[in-house]
Amino acid sequence: MKNDDIIDSVLSVLALDGSLNKWEIQFFNELCQRLNISQETQHKAIQRIKQGKGRIHLPEQDSDKKRLLYFLIQAVVADGKVSEQERHVLQTVVEKLGISFSYVEEILEQRMKEVKTERYTIRQESTIVCPKCSFEQTSSYRCKRCGVIFEKYKQAQGPTDEDLLMDILSSSNRLKKKE
Repeated sequence: MKNDDIIDSVLSVLALDGSLNKWEIQFFNELCQRLNISQETQHKAIQRIKQGKGRIHLPEQDSDKKRLLYFLIQAVVADGKVSEQERHVLQTVVEKLGISFSYVEEILEQRMKEVKTERYTIRQESTIVCPKCSFEQTSSYRCKRCGVIFEKYKQAQGPTDEDLLMDILSSSNRLKKKE
């Protein structure tokens, strides 16, 4: 599945209610940046939507199905809520892809919690470098380029030298206090 097809599909879901709010626009722009979508391709996709020619491409390969589903779920929750229309379209797509909708509902619920956490967490405007792809960005919950969730990535990598040193120092302080 080509990135252009993903953009068409995602934009079609984002525009279901007839407009795009600031969260949906931000998500779309970040996704286009992440997938290296040209301005021309973005413009063409937007023109198709304005003409009422939205479309969702259904891939045949399992890896493409998972990738499309991931991006569609991100699109559905981009504005912090899931409308009945979005749920219905997502359910139709999931059925055509041969995936259990109950599984997708679990992912939707989890992603909604993450979106709310991202929105309501007070963020400092400091920059952070993604540990996976080295993309520099303002502090965030996840990388705007590769999508990695920083905390989960850090946990998967195991303790750093700094973490081990802090453990040693904290345990030695405890020992000194007991003496």
